[in-house]
Amino acid sequence: MLSEKTIYVIFGDLGSYQDILPVVNLLEKENIAIKIFADGKGEAVKKIQKSGIEFESRLPDDSDKPDLIFVGASVTAKDFQVEWTKFGADRSIPVLWLEDLWGSGSRLETKKGLDGKSPDGIFVIDLAAEEIAKKSYPSAAIFVCGKTGFENLGEFKKNAEKIRQKTREELELDNKEILATYWSG
Repeated sequence: MLSEKTIYVIFGDLGSYQDILPVVNLLEKENIAIKIFADGKGEAVKKIQKSGIEFESRLPDDSDKPDLIFVGASVTAKDFQVEWTKFGADRSIPVLWLEDLWGSGSRLETKKGLDGKSPDGIFVIDLAAEEIAKKSYPSAAIFVCGKTGFENLGEFKKNAEKIRQKTREELELDNKEILATYWSG
C-alpha cells in the first residue's frame, strides 16, 4: 500500500540523477509515492528515458499537490529547479535540494530566478560546499552528506587529458606553467 504522502523528485543534470536515483529507489521500497520530473534541458532526461522510468517533463501547475519537493540542483538545467522551488515556497511545501557539486545551486542566474525564495534545506558534499550554501541561502538548513556520485565520474577520468588541454587553451597557459586544481571527495 502506498503512503498517503507524495514526493516530487526533480532531475536536472546527470550528477543529480546519479545521486538521487538511489534515494528514489529506497523511498519506493518503503511504499512512498514518488512522481518524477526531468528538465528537458538536462542530461538526466536521456538516462531516465533509457531506463524506462516513468516521468514528466513539465513545470508545476495548480493540479500539483506534493507533500515534499526534492530537487537535484543543477548548473546547466536550472529552470525546473527554480520553478519547482518557487512553486513550493509559494504554497508552503517543503523543498529540499541536493547539490551534486560545490555551489551548483548558488549560481547568480539561479538565485536571480528564485526572486528571493529559498529551498528549506540543501544537501551538500562537504564543508566547503556548506559555506557556499550558507552564504547563498541563509534561511535554509544545510546538511553535509558527501558525494555518492563520485564513483560514477569515470567518463571525467577518461577525458581528463582532453579537459586539461582545453582548460590550458582557454586560460592561455602553456604546459610549462603550473595549473593547480582541487577535487574533493
